[in-house]
Amino acid sequence: MKLTRTSVLAASSLLIGGFMGASALVALAGWTNAPANPPSNNAAAPVNVGGGDYPAGDSRNYSQTKTGLLGLGNFQFVPPGMPATGTTGKVLTAIDDFGTVGWGNAGGGQSIHFITPVSITLATPSGTWSTFNASPYIPSTNVSAVILQYYAQIGQGQNEIDVRQNSSAQSYPLIDCEPNGSSDTCTVKGMGFGPINSDKTFQYAQFYRGGSRTLQLVGYVGN
Repeated sequence: MKLTRTSVLAASSLLIGGFMGASALVALAGWTNAPANPPSNNAAAPVNVGGGDYPAGDSRNYSQTKTGLLGLGNFQFVPPGMPATGTTGKVLTAIDDFGTVGWGNAGGGQSIHFITPVSITLATPSGTWSTFNASPYIPSTNVSAVILQYYAQIGQGQNEIDVRQNSSAQSYPLIDCEPNGSSDTCTVKGMGFGPINSDKTFQYAQFYRGGSRTLQLVGYVGN
């Protein structure tokens, strides 16, 4: 029998089609559907889950641990709960024992700040302790000491101004001038540092037998 070109092409097409159909039936017979709709029972994502050695006492859920060098392009660090703006001049600093970081003031140091002098009323009688609230005059949130200016003109006996943080803390003499005799005089003027509480309060008292004394808040040590 003599085959024409057309009949040969038709036979070839039928043969190839039959082979492909049989292959599809085999593949379909071996197909297994997913056990659940995403994301249930699916493989864990490679970038948002992972394990690692947690620091002792740290029960937070770590996402992934990276060892070796890591190259980053245009990177912006935004700690949880912290704004991404207003951070110019700030530095990253640890805020707990587990390495959690937040934005802090560059350098982290304190400096001396002078303010318009504020008169402090010295209570009487001698030895009366009073509390002064410096909050309205000190804008800094981290203060370690106050700067006080004093003046005393003394005629006789003990004349002293002491400062302390509170009634249970040690007191420190800011000035102490005691002329020897009734005819002696003592004039003292200067500045000194005094302790302060975290709520920006401190206590003060004057001890005297005569003369006059003045006390002013003139500055503070803080951020």
